[in-house]
Amino acid sequence: MAVTIKDIAKIVGVSPGTVDRAIHNRGRIKREIAERILKAADDLHYKPNKFAKSLSNKRKQFKIVFIQHVINNPFIEMLCTGIQKATDEFFPAGISLIIKPCKDFDSKAQLALLHEAVEVDNADGIILLPINDPNIAAYVTQLSNDGFPVILLTSFIDAEYSAFVGCNYRYSGHIASGLISIVTGGSGNILVFEPNQIMKGNQIRLSSMIELLHAQSPALNIADVIELPSDDIEAYLRCKEVFAEQMSISCVIYASGASSGGLKAVLEEQEKFQFKVITYDLSDIVKKGLLENSIVFSIFQNPQAQGYLSMQLISDYLLLGKKPSRKLNYINANILIKESLEDIENQFLRC
Repeated sequence: MAVTIKDIAKIVGVSPGTVDRAIHNRGRIKREIAERILKAADDLHYKPNKFAKSLSNKRKQFKIVFIQHVINNPFIEMLCTGIQKATDEFFPAGISLIIKPCKDFDSKAQLALLHEAVEVDNADGIILLPINDPNIAAYVTQLSNDGFPVILLTSFIDAEYSAFVGCNYRYSGHIASGLISIVTGGSGNILVFEPNQIMKGNQIRLSSMIELLHAQSPALNIADVIELPSDDIEAYLRCKEVFAEQMSISCVIYASGASSGGLKAVLEEQEKFQFKVITYDLSDIVKKGLLENSIVFSIFQNPQAQGYLSMQLISDYLLLGKKPSRKLNYINANILIKESLEDIENQFLRC
């Protein structure tokens, strides 16, 4: 259990207020008493609550706005879980959160939300899941050049920004390539279902996967790459259309974690065509598929940890003036199998 100011006060025989003044070097305290307090704090390995200290020093409330790229989906929900957990922890220090969903992949709508956050909400910082659009990139660069903190979450744009938090998309694509080679034995037809390619991270992941497949498994053929809508019903129907063509498929990689409807269609068709399925992340339908052996692997990008770290970085900046030590803050991807589910949930779903 962490040592508190009250613990030190009890040992030294002074009030908690005296301990606080000695530790933070404010107010007049007899030298010998201050030395006793500091020695006790050192002996007990006392660590001040940095956020409580920030609040007591500044007494300022900081408003952070999280701007999404869609209305909602399972991946966004997991990101929000991490962001909200961090917000709850930092709330006593003066951090508050506004969440702004965006019309799906609508760059004009997202740009309007950015202006609204700054000009109407008077935000002190923004966490942005950016749509790859030059107007958004230009405004984010303008904000960053003015010293306004912007954290990019899960995807990139060509702009100046405070920090990026997300997975290493090139590495994630290489993992997918390796898993495809394992389950197919290095030959056969591959069908790829992808989310909207307006997101730069999705582009990087797909291109790196294809690049490595061509280099290391030339006998593998990518039969098609299908970009799925985010709406569950539309994605389901689109997947059904693809399989109606009766193509011979060895493996399906389903990277559109935003749409459970499409994956439902894939798993239904698997019973007929007997292909292997690899997915991303850990929605309810993915977990069920792993447990029932209809999904061989899932590449877990830990959105909860991504959300938590984004809020932690921007809170450190606002409360403590501590800029992110790294521009690119990658959250490791993990390969899930049926047998690792419990361990992954215990270790990673807790931020």
